[in-house]
Amino acid sequence: MKYVSLMLAASMVFAAIAGCVGQFGESSGDFSDSPAVVPVISPEKQEHTYGEMVEMINGLNAEYPDLVEVFSIGKSVESRDIWCIRITNEKITGGKLECLIDGCMHGTETAGEETCIVLMNYLLSNYKTNATIRELVDSNIINIIPVANPDGREAGTRENANGIDINRNYDIDWGNPIGMSVPDPLGTGHPLENCGPSAFSEPESCAMRDFMDVCDSNGNFAFYFNMHTNAFCFISPWDAANPPFDVPEKDRELFHTVFKWVMENTIYSATGSGMYPSDWSEFSVGAYYSSGEAKDWCYMRHRVPSFLLELYNASMTPSDMNYWVRASLPTIIYLLEVSPELYAWENPSTEIKVDLGVDGGSIL
Repeated sequence: MKYVSLMLAASMVFAAIAGCVGQFGESSGDFSDSPAVVPVISPEKQEHTYGEMVEMINGLNAEYPDLVEVFSIGKSVESRDIWCIRITNEKITGGKLECLIDGCMHGTETAGEETCIVLMNYLLSNYKTNATIRELVDSNIINIIPVANPDGREAGTRENANGIDINRNYDIDWGNPIGMSVPDPLGTGHPLENCGPSAFSEPESCAMRDFMDVCDSNGNFAFYFNMHTNAFCFISPWDAANPPFDVPEKDRELFHTVFKWVMENTIYSATGSGMYPSDWSEFSVGAYYSSGEAKDWCYMRHRVPSFLLELYNASMTPSDMNYWVRASLPTIIYLLEVSPELYAWENPSTEIKVDLGVDGGSIL
């Protein structure tokens, strides 16, 4: 069994780092292997505004200039930037895998944003002191987009400023009412979602589509991880009512392998709740179809493992954001650990154990 202990890492750091020590310290003694420390969100805050998130990523860019790059992948309807924080050791080049993680595609689903915020602080604050995290950052290019729908986040709406559900606007079974996706929904509260006048009619979905192309531009795109709330489940393709092709058996095996790890190592091994069933025998949640999704688009266009995590159910306890963020981080760390296998469509190990470390990190 391989134990990915972020409390006491067993993995070896790439030898290439030996030539890059000068960027982070004068000698190898500046690196250590101590228990990782998990940052926490202020209990009084529970969530960050879009502006606070932007201020934070720019602060991290200034604090960790050799590990962080901050850039906009595009603009929203109201001309807000869709920010990405890219985390990797910039002095180690070649052979790295691109990983894409996002949150808050629905503006009211803030747990995805908070998970991104804790993740980026966790990776950076523990880089020098934990060997496993150092290896993950050295070997991957970790692209994190905390808020994929900045106008919705600012307005407190699920949709963007045009009233369009961005996660129904991708050109994958777009506009299929069976998949809860229609150009003109029947009214507030109706389960059908406004998917826009045409596929990719919205600047936010176009920005994500184009950035996925960037991630795949060198043929090193390893996986896509898209976070939502609040159905408390983990999903892979397809959600579309009328998908373009059947999931090949090799892909199905990998999805099932990842599902097995999630079920055995996270709280998401619990039974489904609310409108979602507990049957994990198929990939879609099964309660209803969802056409025009980012996850399905990424899998169809780029043929990379693509996943959607519904972080929690609002009717469940505890309501503390830190609980749900901490419960969800192991799945992301696991995917980063097995990114080479995901990239190659090889079944990753289910024997890996992820221990995030100890509480007591910085208050965010």
